[in-house]
Amino acid sequence: MAEAAPTKTVKMELKRHYVPHKLISIVGYERPARVVKNAAGEMKEVEPAAFIEGEMFPPIFAGVGYDNKIWAKTVIEVPEDEAKVMRQKGIAEAYL
Repeated sequence: MAEAAPTKTVKMELKRHYVPHKLISIVGYERPARVVKNAAGEMKEVEPAAFIEGEMFPPIFAGVGYDNKIWAKTVIEVPEDEAKVMRQKGIAEAYL
């Protein structure tokens, strides 16, 4: 019996919330830098921008969502055929 060929996967950054048909993995998300104004009125960076691996982008409001929904701005890995459909529909862009 012939072995199944390994499926090609693509990393995609979501532009909209999405429930993938066949999720391979959640790669992570880009956390923006956090800047606050100090007492002198100067903007200071208190937390640098970083890529958080293996986690989904946190929801803006607590207590929202449903099973298997992945939030926009999250980078996920999906099969190549699903990635093509996601790109055509404007759901996600390829992540480099």
